[in-house]
Amino acid sequence: MLLTHYLKPATVTAYCADAVPREWIMKARLGPDTAGNVEFLHAPIKLAPVDGAPPVLVYADLIASGDSRNIETTRMIRERYLAA
Repeated sequence: MLLTHYLKPATVTAYCADAVPREWIMKARLGPDTAGNVEFLHAPIKLAPVDGAPPVLVYADLIASGDSRNIETTRMIRERYLAA
């Protein structure tokens, strides 16, 4: 995980403002795979990344998973990036 370096994600999620950058797909040699561990999603809102990722979006994804290790990681993100 880019923000905490605490977890190794089971799925890599890239949020894209517009279309999926083709150069990313080509560079990583990705192909369609419904059981794959890389997903490209349209970003629901425009957020500035911090340390390579938007903390609010990462926080929301981890909370939504319900996994206890992810919940622990959200505490770290909240304390470091979202405490205000």
